[in-house]
Amino acid sequence: MRIFLIVLSLFLLLGCSSSHKLTGVDYVDLSTGSTAAVDPIFPTEIAADLGWGDLSSDSINDIGEEFRISLISEFEPHQLFRVYTDKRKVKGESILFWGEINPNERTNTHEDMKQYLQGKCNEFYETDKYNYCKPTFIVEPNWGKIFSDLEERNIWQMPDQSQLEIEALPDTNVWTMNTQVRLGDYFRSYTQTNPDKYSGAIEERVDILAILAVLQLTKTNQYKAENSNIYSGITSGEKGSSFMLCDESEDWRFDASLAELIFESGYPAKIEETKEQYFYITVSGTVEDEWYANRGNSAFLRVIQPNQIYSLSTVTKKECPAK
Repeated sequence: MRIFLIVLSLFLLLGCSSSHKLTGVDYVDLSTGSTAAVDPIFPTEIAADLGWGDLSSDSINDIGEEFRISLISEFEPHQLFRVYTDKRKVKGESILFWGEINPNERTNTHEDMKQYLQGKCNEFYETDKYNYCKPTFIVEPNWGKIFSDLEERNIWQMPDQSQLEIEALPDTNVWTMNTQVRLGDYFRSYTQTNPDKYSGAIEERVDILAILAVLQLTKTNQYKAENSNIYSGITSGEKGSSFMLCDESEDWRFDASLAELIFESGYPAKIEETKEQYFYITVSGTVEDEWYANRGNSAFLRVIQPNQIYSLSTVTKKECPAK
């Protein structure tokens, strides 16, 4: 009987040792000399510059558990997150980057981006292909909770987009989430493109958007950019409505109520906001990029938060007055 119990215990131990968080999905065991494919647009050059090392390489020793997630779109800056265990303590980093993801779609020069991110980042860095900065947090994020929240949302087991039954994605406002995970010597990566537009009530869509919500919390905990400037555009004045720049370059989300802004600014006018009425206004305000999961619903890439109004006139349609 005792021998039977010992043998049974050995089988149980062997069963436990062969099962881990990546069991059941395709992964690469780097200890066997196998190599792992990495999405070419993942900013590995930034990871190297930061001293993180290549997560898909067998040359990195003492890796516990680590996630790296990049959020890339046609609109800069892009986002890069790293969350990892270090001697039983969970740590993390958040990076904003821009550069040669696709030279034909580059929208901002390094100097323009430094001005745009002033106050959010204090120091800026350059590599051969990229420029990046580290946003400053108001309060250091609880990386331990972020780590557990990502695990709860199935980050280890999330399938690649190619494994999901979804319809063709639209070719506008495309953004991509690239994820790398490492568990000791085990590595895998997967990609999702425009998951906010996935069709059907698939569980993966819920988990992906929940992962994005977790990452968005780190963004809201960062200092806001001090990029206040003066802009002219057309809006209905409703909070959340469109603010069309008069150079017709972009359409932003108007994160204010025009009626309240007029009152708070002491501007000598009073209006009633209606969807059928448009206003040509000049305001000062700060601008931020719209979070990825919100872009599919609002179609806005940036958000303006006005703080002062300088001029206002009504227009009959959504067109700026001729200069």
